[in-house]
Formats: sequence, C-alpha cells, structure tokens
Amino acid sequence: MILPESNGSKITGCRLMHLGPNWKNRPKVTDWKELKIVEFDDCEIETKPSEDSDLATDPLVHVWEFTVLHLEPGASYRFKFSCINAVGESEVSDESNVVTTMPTTPDKCTAPFLANEEEMQSHIRSPFTGTHHTMVALTSCITL
Repeated sequence: MILPESNGSKITGCRLMHLGPNWKNRPKVTDWKELKIVEFDDCEIETKPSEDSDLATDPLVHVWEFTVLHLEPGASYRFKFSCINAVGESEVSDESNVVTTMPTTPDKCTAPFLANEEEMQSHIRSPFTGTHHTMVALTSCITL
C-alpha cells in the first residue's frame, strides 16, 4: 500500500478490504468485505523520496507492506484501502489489479503395505486362555 499524504496528521492505520475469493468456474463474489484495520506495527514500513516532490507537501512516500494470510488456494482477489489518522478516514483507494493465489493439489497417496513383520509384530498374551495373538500393522496414508 502506498499511502497518500497525511495532511498534517500522521496516518495510524489503513482499512483493508477485499473482493473474493473468486474462481473461474464458480459464481463471482461481488461484495467488498473488510479484511482488517492494518496498524503501523502490523507491517513493514518503507519511506522513500516522492517522485513529484515539487508538488508534494511531504517529500517522502510511505509504503506499508502487509501480508494477508488465510486466502483460498487458486482463488483471485482484489484489494482496496482507506487511511485513518486523528482527523478521520480518507476516501477509499482505487481497487488493485487481480491477485491470484497459488493452487494447491494434494499429493497422491501411496498404496497400503504390510510393515516389516520383525519391527511391527506384537504378541499379546490373553489372560483368559493363555494363547498368543499376533497383530501386524497395515500402513497407508490419509491426505487431507
């Protein structure tokens, strides 16, 4: 987020909104939702010279980097924000370009197999009959 000039009162936070998640084969989400209010201690802040310092009252541009977590894999999002200072809240920014998260695909499960009998066999002696029972572990995986 590149913040606008603070107009004499330091920017203390940004209201971050998102549109999404959207996928190609599902109905589009059309309502903007508030994601969170980002405060200056929630992000990395970089200050660099303004490109148009002749017209700016503040010769520096403040860039806030914030990582959005828990987005859906393979989905598209748009973001926009407003800035907050002691005087109030700014108008909302233009919306961002579309941001698409990386898709995730579960790994293929391996075939089940009998574990090594020497390592996995256990002998259980029944207290009632005195006989031994052998248990062999069947191993496979579960993909969530």
